[in-house]
Amino acid sequence: AEYEEDRELTLVIYGELNNWNVSEVTDMKNLFKDMEDFNENISAWNVGRVESFAGMFKNATSFNKSKIKGWKPQQREWKLRNDTLKTAVKEFKEDKELAIVIYGELNNWNVTEVTDMKYLFKDMESFNEDISRWNVRNVDHFDGIFDNTPFRKYQKLVESWKTKYRGKRLKNEELRTVLTKYKEDRELTLVIYGELNNWNVSEVTDMKNLFKDMEDFNENI
Repeated sequence: AEYEEDRELTLVIYGELNNWNVSEVTDMKNLFKDMEDFNENISAWNVGRVESFAGMFKNATSFNKSKIKGWKPQQREWKLRNDTLKTAVKEFKEDKELAIVIYGELNNWNVTEVTDMKYLFKDMESFNEDISRWNVRNVDHFDGIFDNTPFRKYQKLVESWKTKYRGKRLKNEELRTVLTKYKEDRELTLVIYGELNNWNVSEVTDMKNLFKDMEDFNENI
């Protein structure tokens, strides 16, 4: 507040902004919000204890975030869980550049403890990021993960993701359930279960009408 009211006097009193000791600060939420002309160098700040950066530069339209790429927030080391992943994605949606500063490049996020990715990127109208290195082995739910997004990197995920459903021995009802998902969202189903030709149907005893009315079906099985 003092800085906003009288920048020059504040710098006289506290010194250059980049030299401020913020090593014990835990909350930087909305810190520079609405400061349209703010573009100070704060690259030397030690933000290792900060737990929240949400909205830190909201409407601070002049600030060049490349100046803070060298920051080392604690979040870079986090094993994200269901709640923290959703928070991180929300922040990514609101301010992609800042989220990358805080959490690192999206493809490097540690999601090994995440079990629910349902609707994770839903309605992110420009989302087409590479997340092929994500370890999704513990994820139970992927429903609608890319709903209403322009995501097009499905084949990369088919080739790289190792979900718990790959190679699963499908039984009669499970196979039909998965095929229903396939009809609704072919690309996502192949990401989750792998290429159709690799599905394990060794315990299926009934394939009656299995692909009935699927007019465009021509997969290799």
